[in-house]
Amino acid sequence: KKQDPALLTKYDLSSLRALFLAGEPLDEPTAQWISQGLQGKPIIDNYWQTETGWPILSIANGVEAKPSKFGSPGIAMYGYRLRIDGSQSKRSGRY
Repeated sequence: KKQDPALLTKYDLSSLRALFLAGEPLDEPTAQWISQGLQGKPIIDNYWQTETGWPILSIANGVEAKPSKFGSPGIAMYGYRLRIDGSQSKRSGRY
């Protein structure tokens, strides 16, 4: 985020269809910054753990294109049923 997003316009990015990120969660301000530099190309964050060997939350554009939301890693991937669990959460009975 320390670099000017115009730095990315110095390079030919016409073949770039989307930017997929992994690792640390992508916060909304950083996503906005990189989006400016990539001139509207989709920014796709995901959440996974080494133990799963596959994203748990993501947008699977190759299967079913959905819009990304900055600050969100996406939706539950195939084979996962996810829920928020904590002392303050209320279970809906749907899993």
